[in-house]
Amino acid sequence: MHIRLNVIGAVEPTSGRFESIIVPQGYREVFQIFLDQFAKATVDSPKKIHLVVDNASWHKAKCLNWHHITPVYLPTYSPDLNPIEKLWAQLKSKFFADWIGKNYNQLWDRLTLAICYFINHENEVGKTCAF
Repeated sequence: MHIRLNVIGAVEPTSGRFESIIVPQGYREVFQIFLDQFAKATVDSPKKIHLVVDNASWHKAKCLNWHHITPVYLPTYSPDLNPIEKLWAQLKSKFFADWIGKNYNQLWDRLTLAICYFINHENEVGKTCAF
């Protein structure tokens, strides 16, 4: 049996601030939920908010409400230019290298543990995602 969950997230590389949601799959409606959450979390930011995204179809849907967020689309086939990719690699190595989940709930719990770790360790996230 193959179990799968996705994590959608954003990181501010200089501070290490991290926002994310765990979802069963990525598609436009789910991405909009993330954008809504991210917009609420950054509405009072004195800085202009840019979100680096790849060229997935759900990132380019015309009906998305980006709120005050400006999307920055990566060139095709260049996901390594997105700072959060370093964090995803660290998440995999730190929390999933020697771990096998037997069911959906175990995977959900493990991902939640990993996400909470990164939310609570902004300094480490900042170092990982720094340019």
